[in-house]
Amino acid sequence: MNFPKQIESTKAAIEGYTADVSRLEANTVKVAEGISPMIIDGNNFTERKDAGAALIEACRGIHGAGTDKVGAYRGFEMSVSFDFSNKEYKCHLKGAMTHTVPLGSDPAGNITRIDNALEKITATLAATEAKLETLYSQVENAKTELTKPFPQEAVLTEKSARLTELDTLLSLDGKDEPDDNTRADSEIDNKDGAPEKELAVKESNAQLSGDESTPQVQESHQPQYPRPAQQTPQTVTPVLKDGSVAVREENNAEQSPQITVKKKSYDAR
Repeated sequence: MNFPKQIESTKAAIEGYTADVSRLEANTVKVAEGISPMIIDGNNFTERKDAGAALIEACRGIHGAGTDKVGAYRGFEMSVSFDFSNKEYKCHLKGAMTHTVPLGSDPAGNITRIDNALEKITATLAATEAKLETLYSQVENAKTELTKPFPQEAVLTEKSARLTELDTLLSLDGKDEPDDNTRADSEIDNKDGAPEKELAVKESNAQLSGDESTPQVQESHQPQYPRPAQQTPQTVTPVLKDGSVAVREENNAEQSPQITVKKKSYDAR
């Protein structure tokens, strides 16, 4: 996965460095003294010291952490910035690739640094081409290694089988002994979801017998209410017109009452 990305980025860098080498050759003026024309803030300089002094003055006008374009040199766009971490100014030469040069306090020395950075593009191109060849070799070596058998294949197979066996045993042991939470949940489920009912039964059977396994149920006594008194029906003795008395006799509760008439004799007195 990594080799293709590295190869593509290296190829792009080679193309950029090749273009910059051509740019440099086309825009360099060969002089015995001085430098190729450097343009800073619209002014053309051919002396190192003057060009370096103008470059330092351009750096002093930088505000913030951005990059300010200041001119051009040997076919490359020039811009400057301030590196707050290293506390120094930097000059950026942008062609197909960007080449960064740290600046110092010596005006002429800064121009020399810039020339050296541009002349090193050819060496950088050669190093990048060598890196690409190394990546191709690494890819071929990786392909060869992939075709080789794994020397520890038998050991890996044995250890993997043992690991699977141990995982199975551990899983079985965990199922045989449920934890306390599972046991408590099971007990609650077996009580039909009525913990209040169970508590009431325990409180009513607080006194246990013998082995305290069978609750004693107290004998319930139903209240005795007095039976209502039976009222004796009043017997009315009717008196007939002739002076006799009618007497009512009951032989059986289920039989109709019979009435007999007895005559009563009166004394003439």
